[in-house]
Amino acid sequence: MRRILLVVVAGALLSLGILPASAQSELDRARTDLADAEAAIVELQAEADAATAAFHQAESELGQIELDIDLLTTEVAAIEADVAVLETELSKMAIQQYTGVAAAGDLEEISRPDINESAVAGFLVDYATGTSTDVLDDFRAATALLENRRSALADAQQAQELTLGELTTAQDTVYASLEGVQAERDRIESVVSGLEAAERARIEAEMAAAAAAAAAATSVAPAPTTAPDAGPVPTDAAGEPADPPDAGGPQPTPAPPPPAPAPASVGPFVCPVAGPTSFVDTWGAPRGNGRTHQGVDMMAASGTPVVNPVSGVVEHRGNSLGGESFHLYGSNGNYYYGTHLSAYGAAGSLSAGTVVGYVGSTGNATTPHLHFEIHPGGQGNAVNPYPTVAQYC
Repeated sequence: MRRILLVVVAGALLSLGILPASAQSELDRARTDLADAEAAIVELQAEADAATAAFHQAESELGQIELDIDLLTTEVAAIEADVAVLETELSKMAIQQYTGVAAAGDLEEISRPDINESAVAGFLVDYATGTSTDVLDDFRAATALLENRRSALADAQQAQELTLGELTTAQDTVYASLEGVQAERDRIESVVSGLEAAERARIEAEMAAAAAAAAAATSVAPAPTTAPDAGPVPTDAAGEPADPPDAGGPQPTPAPPPPAPAPASVGPFVCPVAGPTSFVDTWGAPRGNGRTHQGVDMMAASGTPVVNPVSGVVEHRGNSLGGESFHLYGSNGNYYYGTHLSAYGAAGSLSAGTVVGYVGSTGNATTPHLHFEIHPGGQGNAVNPYPTVAQYC
């Protein structure tokens, strides 16, 4: 809307014909500022969108890494328990072989003159029957597996640290780019406001000049002269003034009334984030506990207003997963859901575009954004909202 207004104002200035040098210079500067700001917005939005895609990619990878770490941690603990049992068993066997005491409590071997000879003899017997070698092989295999899983766990933890760094970098880039978008929007607003002020000043100056000219013309106008006597006024039989004779020829046709202004165009949907935002299609992306993503995550600065996209009844209810949330039962029969709000706005029966909350990171969110869902026909029928928000945001 502000862009259209700027075009109107610039068009009005151009309609003046040859502008004074100062006005022409101002208009040229405004055009340059506008073009620079629009180009900057395109570039910054592209940077934000690319960083948003990288953020969600890192987020998905991090989720898988965290799952791997949980599984490896559990596996390592189980293997460590197995190794501890085998170590205890080997220790008992070593003591039995060294002392010559059988597992069944046979103490006769202790009476042998050389206790070491008894231990060696007993170990050779166990070796021949496979008793010691089985336990020893199990211990060696468990120890090797434990070392392997511990190494895999260390690798996963290192990957987790690196991915967290990528996530943080992408997140910082998203919000820095969105801040830049807002700054360029403010720049365009300033340009438009300046042109509006210049146009108002021009109109006021023209009106003042016209009024002064009219006043001057009135003060020097000659006094009206007496019209010559046109003779007696014709009368009819009743003595009333007669109608003037028909002059003949076509009579003037009254001008048609001006056409009624066309009603303002009202779209069927309003972008739910009323400010700079960045988002990509993450429908169906994996989430924790076997869940998949059932909405679109619209990255925006914390505190950015959130509005209801269609008219309907808005309710505020929070939950542990999403945090502060709004529920919109649309007049069109659809259900809309937005969550991770930092604070609530209006509720009840509202027209589209009313502020119902503010972007935040409540619930299980790690960064400010609006998780937004669309359910055609009512709650429980979620569809991918990305195409809709991509069209209107």
